[in-house]
Amino acid sequence: MIRFEEKEMEYFRFGNREGRKLIILPGLFLKSVMGSADAVTAAYDLLAKDYDDVYLFDHIRIEPEGYSIKDMADDTVKALKELGLKKVNLMGVSLGGMISQMIAINHPDVVESIILCSATSRIREKQRALFENWKRLAERRDLEDLMLSFGESVYSPSFYEQYKDIILASGNGASELDYANFIASINAMLYFDVYNELYKISCPMLALGAGEDKAVGVEASNEIIEKLGCDHYIYEGYGHGVL
Repeated sequence: MIRFEEKEMEYFRFGNREGRKLIILPGLFLKSVMGSADAVTAAYDLLAKDYDDVYLFDHIRIEPEGYSIKDMADDTVKALKELGLKKVNLMGVSLGGMISQMIAINHPDVVESIILCSATSRIREKQRALFENWKRLAERRDLEDLMLSFGESVYSPSFYEQYKDIILASGNGASELDYANFIASINAMLYFDVYNELYKISCPMLALGAGEDKAVGVEASNEIIEKLGCDHYIYEGYGHGVL
């Protein structure tokens, strides 16, 4: 647990060797990924071969009303400083990709490189409608319909059908704080737009997208790639949650 300015942020670490640092910023979930540390570590184990130290950061424990993507980025940088991490590589997944872009734009001194996974530089009307629907379902505490919509939008049809029961069950036990933070994160995402500030990103960047992305669309990845001319790869036949 990291504590700063009366805020708390959880994280976990694997690799645990001195050297290159990779910070993973996860996407939007109803429940914190901190409860799945073993599964996440196994899924990203290969990264520990390229990076000596891998950290996965959560959001602050209580997201206040009006909490923005910029606030998330600023708090992440404060957490990095609390841990004594001065120059890091960022891997941002979906919402984490938004935060990573904001860090690179406003805090370029702390970023060595960025990997963006299923990320967007701005929210369009189709995306906003999907996120607003998730927000409404969360406000109603309609867990089944929320997880159904989330699963269908984030995963490929074949993956979703194979793991549907697990996906639906992943929201079980969500607390009132989980719902409040989920809604706060969506509010932060709804009007996110750094497209016209992308030119400020000067560090090396790799953009990874998915051809069947139903959440932000593969065009979101392509837009970043075209704007920055960065290294990239599109996973054809996969959905938003490919990484």
